[in-house]
Amino acid sequence: MRGTPSEPEVSAAIRALRRLHGTQPPPAPGTHRTVWHQGGPQADLLSSEDVQGRVVRQEFTLFQDYFLWTGQHGLRTGQVADEASAAGMKGTPTIAFDRTPDAERLARALSGLRASQSDDPYLLHLKQVLEAAHQALPPSSERGA
Repeated sequence: MRGTPSEPEVSAAIRALRRLHGTQPPPAPGTHRTVWHQGGPQADLLSSEDVQGRVVRQEFTLFQDYFLWTGQHGLRTGQVADEASAAGMKGTPTIAFDRTPDAERLARALSGLRASQSDDPYLLHLKQVLEAAHQALPPSSERGA
């Protein structure tokens, strides 16, 4: 199993994210459009938006860290438990979810998102979601970390 990625590795993976499905027609009423960003084997972002163009779901994988946000349920973090998925072999990964959002995962992803200075609206939305979750965490002395 691979160790924790360094800050430069995280930043490079996030800077490498590129939108693969950039021009799709708006979704039909009652459906969602999916926009996929891929950053090599280390990073993937899948965003779903409704007919009004609002992001309603995002799944973000960064090395072995996993983030799932929905407007309905908020943010969950976890770890890719499947070695093939963690090594960049695409497919549906097995995720071991954290009981509560993990401060280290949030800090790691946020450092890369902040450094990327991207103006992509989907990456900006992800950054906002992670910022809000990170700010909502109790002080580090109460996190048990």
